[in-house]
This record gives sequence, structure tokens and C-alpha cells, in this order.
Amino acid sequence: MGFLRYVGCFLWGFVLCFPFQSVQAQEKFITRVGYYVDSAGSFRVEDVQQMEFIPTQIPLSRGYTPTTTWLKVEIAPSAVPQLVLSVQPTFLDDVRLYRFTEGEGWSSEQMGDRFAFSDRIRKDRVFSFNITPKPRTVSTFFVRIASSSVSLIDIRVETETDAAAFDSGTHILIGIYIGLVFALMLVLLWRFVQSRDALWGIAFAFQSTNLLIAVGHMGFAAKYLFPHSPFLADTLVSVVGVLHLSTSVIFLLKLIECYKPPQWILWSLYFMGYIFPSIALLGIALGKVQLAMSSATFIGLVSPIFNTIILCLVKPQDRIIRYLLRGIPILLSIYLIYFTAPLFGLALMGDFHVYPRLLTSFFLALLHISILERLRYLKNQSIKNTIAEAEKIRQELELEKSNRAAEASFFSMLLHEIRTPMTTMRVAIMNLASGRVTDVTKQNLRIQSIQKAIGSMDAVLERTRATDALDQDKLYIHASNCDMILIINETIQNSPSPQRINAQLPKNCMVNVDGILINMMLNNLIDNALMYSSKDSIIDMQLKSGVQLSITVSNWVDKECLPDTKMIFQKYYRSKHSRQFTGTGLGLYWVKGVARRLGGDLLYRNEGGNRVIFELRLPC
Repeated sequence: MGFLRYVGCFLWGFVLCFPFQSVQAQEKFITRVGYYVDSAGSFRVEDVQQMEFIPTQIPLSRGYTPTTTWLKVEIAPSAVPQLVLSVQPTFLDDVRLYRFTEGEGWSSEQMGDRFAFSDRIRKDRVFSFNITPKPRTVSTFFVRIASSSVSLIDIRVETETDAAAFDSGTHILIGIYIGLVFALMLVLLWRFVQSRDALWGIAFAFQSTNLLIAVGHMGFAAKYLFPHSPFLADTLVSVVGVLHLSTSVIFLLKLIECYKPPQWILWSLYFMGYIFPSIALLGIALGKVQLAMSSATFIGLVSPIFNTIILCLVKPQDRIIRYLLRGIPILLSIYLIYFTAPLFGLALMGDFHVYPRLLTSFFLALLHISILERLRYLKNQSIKNTIAEAEKIRQELELEKSNRAAEASFFSMLLHEIRTPMTTMRVAIMNLASGRVTDVTKQNLRIQSIQKAIGSMDAVLERTRATDALDQDKLYIHASNCDMILIINETIQNSPSPQRINAQLPKNCMVNVDGILINMMLNNLIDNALMYSSKDSIIDMQLKSGVQLSITVSNWVDKECLPDTKMIFQKYYRSKHSRQFTGTGLGLYWVKGVARRLGGDLLYRNEGGNRVIFELRLPC
């Protein structure tokens, strides 16, 4: 399907480029045009007027040839006193118009890139001659053209008004074209300055030659840049044409290098992009302009076929890049067909055939920019992905570092919390084993110390197990209708100092919760409040029910005992002041985790400076 799409685009462009006709509509004033080839360029007008001219259509394709071409132009009878005969393209080397006047014979006017623009008869238009047609009979004019830097010749005969309108329209179009090309150049230059990528610089060089070609082909170089130096103006067109081809090939070479094509492709492009242009420029410098331009045209005509082969072998992974690359040979192939089809009688030549390279170069530049912008987007995406991967790795390292720190903190806590009760147990056992403690009361105290130590170790291990179950998402919840008043009262009674707890409870509060988990959560909050507050201070508890269940536990602490609000719910966190008490640093972490698991939360705030408040919120 992809191949069929490309074939369809190719044929559609082929149809759009020109109408399939076998004859060309004659101009208003020209009745017939014939041509004669003067191989040596030595014939005079008196010699060629006796020769047999070959009828031809205009524009006429002669190819890049050093021979001289004579055109016999017959003008229909006309009452218009003065017409304008124009010859295109605007960079012909030597153009001469011969006219016959009764009594004076043949006279000539001479123009061309080999003659200074400042010395031409008409300075408003390039290669234009004033002619006067006969009112009742056909007028015959001879045009002698010698130029080695063009392949097509066009002649127009029109009134002064029409000629001025044509010039005006042409200048408007070329002005728009040059403006667009200049805008593309600015974009390419800006991207090159930003990225320092050679491809943007090569594309900028290609667009620069495209701009110079437009200036040269429209005669602006001879008219404005070098009005007194025709050789420079003529040489400029040839040199820029070679550089234009060279930069186009170099761009393709640098573009496909990263896709590692076969070496013969790279060497072929290296030859067309570097070696051949160097030889052509040397030929231009030595005066072999015709040979250099003919060779450049041949390379330009066969390059679409060669590029098609190359780009079929190069298969970028990105689909859009692949389509854009294939668009290059399609565009060049359309140009090739448009340029050569009239030579085989398949289509008509028109004004665009005189300057076929301009639009093709413009659209080729758009393809270049599209490819480069896509490559730039892919590069930015790759950078973003790399940064994202680096950030992900950094986060994973931070997580690993945090986990290792947590493990170290856990083992440190476990070692500390178990070592203390084990020391107590060791001392009590040693006293009992020594036989020195014979009093039953003292023995019972030692046994109670051992049991309390075992209970402390069991509490540490149980809290650790519960936290691990929470982290592993293995916390089992068995909800049922429970009386919160009963649960809170039982928790208070089982606490170490129930007399210090002031609970403000409603008369009844039945909720659907896991009573065991609620008991454990409240037990943690009450133990914290009792542990970190003054021995004689009161712990306030309050229960509220409504949209959600709210249980607050508040107490007063010394200023130096206030916890770090950023770390209070972190695993294993214990303030400096709290290290004097037995604890794991898991209680508040576990309560908050369970609360969130139940759809609620545990909040912390302090009021009045040293008043610490924990609020447990649970769904009813």
C-alpha cells in the first residue's frame, strides 16, 4: 500500500506539471519560428537568410551547446506601430537582433551577458528589442543566439503595455519567491546557530545558492550587481548552478551517513557532491563553461534515478523520515519528466520550462527543512527520554538509598530495643541463678522483670510484624458493627495511666469498623501521649461522628519535645528527646498507614505553642 501511495503521488504530480498536448497555441503576433544551427558561428545574416530553417515551437530546447543558433521569426501584419521582442532566459551570453530596412539593408542590435548592462539599448527589460511590424505583409526578423550556459530559448512578441504587465507580474512573483527563500534561509541559519548541526548549515548553503540562482536567472546580477562587469555576472550563474547541485548532493550524503548505507553509495555521492563540482568549477575557470554546465545538467537529470535507488536501500526507523526521504526522488522525478517530456513530443513547453529549477529547488528546500525539523524533534525526544531515564535511575537510587537507610535504622532500633530487655533478663536470671536471692518477694520481682522484658521484646517484634504486613499490603481487615464508646473505654482502662485520660464521648456511637485495628491504633496514640507528656498532665480525648469519625488525642509537651512536622510520620523516626524512652519509631507510621488503608487519615497539629494534637479520621 505504501508503494501504491507513492506511485499515486508521482502520477498526480506528473499530471499537474503540464498538459498533455501535441501542439502549442501560436502567439498573437508570431506566425512562424524556425531555427538554423551555425556550427562554426561564422555566418552573417546575409548568409543565413538563404538557408532552410527548421520549423520549431517556442520555447526551443537546444541543450548546452557551443554552437550558434539562428532563429527566423515571422511577425503577422499589424497596425501596432511598435512591438517588443523579448528573448529569455535572462542570462544568455550573446543575443543579436537583425532587421531589414528598405534602403539601409540589414542592421543589428546586440545584447547579452558578455556585454555590460549599462551599454544596452533598453535598460528597463533584459534582452528586449523594439521592433516595428509591417501593416500589410509579414515581417521577418533574425535572432542570433550564442550561449553555452542555457539549454532552452524562449521568444515573446507583445505590445509595450503587455510587456510591461508581464515584467511587473514576473517581478512580483520573483519577489515573493525570493522573500520566501530568504525566510527559509533565516530559519535555517537560526537553527544552525542554535544546534551547530552541520546539516542545518548545509541546508542553509543550499538555500543561499537557490536565492542566488533566482537573482541570476532573472538577470538581476547583470542589471543590479555587475552592470559594468558582464563576465562576472555570466560566471556567477554558472558557478552558482554547480554549487547548487553540489550542496543538494552533500546534504543527502550527510543525511544518510547515519543510516550506514553501502560504501558504494557514499562514494558515489562523494563524487557527485565534492569531486565533480570541483572539476566543473575548474572547467568554468578555464573557460570550458559549456562542458561544465552540460555535465552538471547530465548529473542533475540522472540523479533522480540514482537517488531513488539510494533511498530505497536506506530505511530509517522513523516512518515520517522515511516518507520525507522518499519524497525527494519523487519531486526530482517529477522535475525530470516535466523537463524532458516536451523533448519527446509528449507535452508542451511553457514559460516554466525556461526556469524549471526555481520551484523544484524551493519545494526541495521545504523537504530538507521538514526532514531536519523531524530529526530535531526526534533528537529532543531522545534527550527527554534520556533525562527521564536518568531521573528514573536517580529516583531508584534514592529509593534504594532510603531503603538501605531504613534497613540500617531498623536493625539499629531492633538491636537497641532488644538489647535493653535482654540485659534486664540477663541480670535477673544471674541473680536468680546465683542463689543469693532467697526471699520469695524478691524472686517474684526478678521474675516479673524477666516477663516485662519478654513483653517488651514481643511488643517490638509484633509492631515490626504489623508494619511489615502493612508495607506488603497484607493487612487483613475484618469490619463489623462495633461500639466505639466501649472500644475507647477499654483502651483507656488498659493503658498504663487511665486516671490521666479525660475522654469526652457521646452516649452511643455504633460504626462498621475493625475493632481490633481501632484498638491497636488508639493504643499507639494514647501510649505516645502518656510517654511524651509530663507525668501529672491530663490527656484529652474527644470523639465526634458525622460524615466521618473523628478521634482526637491531645497533650502538652515541653518545647524541646515538639516533633519535626516533616518527619513525624516517617518510618523509624524518633526525636532526640524520645530516645530516652523505649520505642520503635513505627507507631505513628503504622497508625497513619492503616488509617489511609481504611479510607481515612491521621493528622498532626500543635496549638497554643506546646499543645500537640493527633486527629484520627475514619469513614463511618
